[in-house]
Amino acid sequence: MTAKLRTALLTTTELYNLDAACSLIRRAFGHPPYLVGTAGVGGASSYRDVDVRLILPDDEFTAICPERARWELLSMAIGAYLANCTGLPIDFQIQRASNAHARYGGQIRIPLFRVSSPAWTPPGS
Repeated sequence: MTAKLRTALLTTTELYNLDAACSLIRRAFGHPPYLVGTAGVGGASSYRDVDVRLILPDDEFTAICPERARWELLSMAIGAYLANCTGLPIDFQIQRASNAHARYGGQIRIPLFRVSSPAWTPPGS
């Protein structure tokens, strides 16, 4: 993979902001979200939305999303958080690892979370 693929359709600032926003997701779930699709890897002259996926091991997915309503709520809430932080049209989904690998295993996934944010210190510490 070349650097050109990493920034094919997102500007450096857009990618930086997306990386920064995803660091919270990485810390919360213990797994990195991935930039996938046209905006992340190119292959087209434009994109409709920015596809971000959090791929969880099957047992963790089942524990976090035991029913469709929880999956929908988490996916929409995290997508709205990312859109708010970045100004990008985000399509965020949490995916079960076995499904993601079976359907999209051969496609490029760019890990997001590389920007380190300052450690949070509780007030009064």
